[in-house]
Amino acid sequence: MTIDTQIIDNVLPPNYIKELLDVINYEFIWDWQERTTYEDNDPLPSPIWDKQMSSMVYRDGKVHNQKYGFILPMLYILEEKFNINIKTLIRIKVNKTFTIPEDEYVSAWHCDGYGGDIKTILIYLDESDGGTVLSDVRVTGDYNIHELRSLITPDSEKEYIEYKLNRAVLFDSTRLHYGELPKKHKCRTVMNIVFV
Repeated sequence: MTIDTQIIDNVLPPNYIKELLDVINYEFIWDWQERTTYEDNDPLPSPIWDKQMSSMVYRDGKVHNQKYGFILPMLYILEEKFNINIKTLIRIKVNKTFTIPEDEYVSAWHCDGYGGDIKTILIYLDESDGGTVLSDVRVTGDYNIHELRSLITPDSEKEYIEYKLNRAVLFDSTRLHYGELPKKHKCRTVMNIVFV
């Protein structure tokens, strides 16, 4: 497979991940979102389950969460573990999705950024299920969000990343991907870090 994904298990110290999840669960301010991806997407099979709670920590040079200082040291750990240099932080966001009664429902294909050398790190923060599917299709330049699904063909390579507590996944932000909603656990908590 030609997909350039890096996965690190037990990426954060166990005590830090436990305290981080406590801070996220009990001290974050959450926004309800009617869709897990772009507002105009048409998710399958039914948008009734395509909901999430979201908490923006940092975006476009602005701190949106008073716990940013608690999260900041994690970036240095990620730099060391992945052997990367986070030059410009674009976004840190935490998403919570919830158990669904439909077995085959997934959120819509999307990308976290396009153009340039933008990267995404996902960190799975709790005991849950609902992996991430990454494709080899990259979106560059302007795109119509309604056409994203048509970019995925039967020949497109796909990589399934199993959800596992304290697992971090690094990939190119231009790659189309989607997250599965949890089926066996009440929620799935993922931190999404986008950077150059």
